Amino acid sequence: MTEEVDSRYDTVSQEVMDAALSSGNYVKGADGVVRDYFTGTEIRVRGVDTNDTATVNDAIGADVASQQEIYQEYRDNGYSHEDALAISQGGLETVFDGTSSDSNGSKQGNKSSSGNYKTRKDRFNIEAAISEYAKDKWLYGSRKKKRKIQDGILRYPLQSLTSSTDYLQIDIGNYEPIGKRYVNTPGSSNRYVTSTSRGSSNSTAHLSTRPLINAGTILLPIPSQIKDTNTAAYNDSKMNGMAATAAGALEDVMNIDWDKEKGDIPARLQEIGMGAFNEGARGAGSIEFIKTRLKKQFAAQAISLFDKNVNPEDMLARSNGEILNPHMELLFSGPTLRNFRFSFKFTPRNELEAQQVKLIIRAFKQNMAPKVRGSAGGSGSGSWFLKTPNIFKIQYKSGNRNHPFLNKFKQCFLTNVDTSYTADGTYTTYDDGTPTSMLLDLAFKETEPIYDDDYDQGPGTEGVGY
Repeated sequence: MTEEVDSRYDTVSQEVMDAALSSGNYVKGADGVVRDYFTGTEIRVRGVDTNDTATVNDAIGADVASQQEIYQEYRDNGYSHEDALAISQGGLETVFDGTSSDSNGSKQGNKSSSGNYKTRKDRFNIEAAISEYAKDKWLYGSRKKKRKIQDGILRYPLQSLTSSTDYLQIDIGNYEPIGKRYVNTPGSSNRYVTSTSRGSSNSTAHLSTRPLINAGTILLPIPSQIKDTNTAAYNDSKMNGMAATAAGALEDVMNIDWDKEKGDIPARLQEIGMGAFNEGARGAGSIEFIKTRLKKQFAAQAISLFDKNVNPEDMLARSNGEILNPHMELLFSGPTLRNFRFSFKFTPRNELEAQQVKLIIRAFKQNMAPKVRGSAGGSGSGSWFLKTPNIFKIQYKSGNRNHPFLNKFKQCFLTNVDTSYTADGTYTTYDDGTPTSMLLDLAFKETEPIYDDDYDQGPGTEGVGY
């Protein structure tokens, strides 16, 4: 029998309802009504639907996979929240064709291979998705440790955030490595922080009461001291005239076309040599000085057997009172990575704020820690490998908009968490053991340098840019 759906609300399965409530995407109000956090649409649990779950062939020993399990499986494999939710609810179709591609790109009908999975917007083929889920579960069993995800929003203080409030939003996300090509194109958008807004709600009902694991958002007031420092690395470079002339002559020799100038090569080498000799004579003032400098060079090399601190420049200065002009110049040596420090003072005024502060401190500590779940060569591995910690996406916000003036950030690693539980110099706690005053110092470092192209595209076009 077809179920009638009231257009004034959306219906989902109980599993999807539980998952969305725990992640903060659905919010249960004081009236007991569950609504979508982003659209405000009322959400209800629908009756038992035979398409919600399906059994897999018992011959491979698989269990029944619920919508929530399918949603979590796709999230663990890099799908966005929207795509994973759409797949679990029937918005995408997943097709397993049972073939694999060899090195030549030809198809092989080998059932023991991993197979190819394709997705397209259509209806959801639940059997195919469950077969993928069950295959992984059966092949790897308890040896395959899944990446746990627990989303949500934490905030301090609890007062309302309105369209005129400025605050700091920090999103936690999984680090995406550069890949097999090993280098990231300068100015690419791979490390940009795209705009998201999760702090404009006036309600505290949607705030998480559980730790944030590998995902989630932390909303904090803008610290009293904020700044950004952009630097570039430069080094002093020295090259005396004799070395410069020799280097130029060697480059001229290497630029000879040995195939086209076979008969003229001796003449060409003589021409290069005479040019270097004349240039050296003009620079040194006389051939005698060049001879003197070379003698000092050979003598210094011989003396170095007894005293390694002697060099030809010192000998020339002692004997003639002069040195070779080093032609010193400051040269660009490379970009640098920016560092940011933030300091927050927590003075929780009630039980809910104390809970939020505890979860905020825990979230920073837990998500900066390396993961004991490596992946060498893309395959599951044990504790011999460590996986890169999570990245943090920092944004200055004004209501639900990007801040119109302050600097932007690229993705950052959290390099240091310094927590003082006696911010006022005295150990005092509430009845439940929560310190009355705490100080949290955070140190972040961007994962990629800032390039000039970043100011012409993406978030760099707003305000002062990076």
